[in-house]
Amino acid sequence: MGRNRHPATASRALPAPSVPSTLSADPPPATETVSVLVPLLNDERRVLRCVRALLSQTRVPKLDVVFLDAGSTDLTRRLVLQAAMDDPRLRLLMGAPTPQGWCAHAHACEQLAVAARGKAMVFADPGLALAPGAIAAAVAALRGPRRMDLVVAEARRRTPADRTPAAGPRP
Repeated sequence: MGRNRHPATASRALPAPSVPSTLSADPPPATETVSVLVPLLNDERRVLRCVRALLSQTRVPKLDVVFLDAGSTDLTRRLVLQAAMDDPRLRLLMGAPTPQGWCAHAHACEQLAVAARGKAMVFADPGLALAPGAIAAAVAALRGPRRMDLVVAEARRRTPADRTPAAGPRP
């Protein structure tokens, strides 16, 4: 049997591109509409922290924050609706039932992508509280001189030592 030539698997044979391992701490402003897309399911304990972090993003004047509730049975939906009443940049969608054979998370992301108003789309996890310039930095990486189609940011858990000035730089 011959080698699989599907683009998703063929990329394994390509050398890794040389890109910075960290995003810029001082990115340029995003000039386009940026949609930040967040799937939700029973996230009442963490969703407000996520909402605050996304609405505090800097250098993204045309910010479109879209949450999709995939059938939460807790207060997730109510908390996001209350936040959306105070800020027109935030929208809450109700997810359609997941079709047979689909992964629920992938289905939620597909619905979010269809609803996005921006050309640039950033998918976020409701458990992450992004730094104020994180979205602009991701868009700057996408639109930079190497013109990428996808940027994946790795989340790091901060420890108490990371929060103290005496801790020095992180490895």
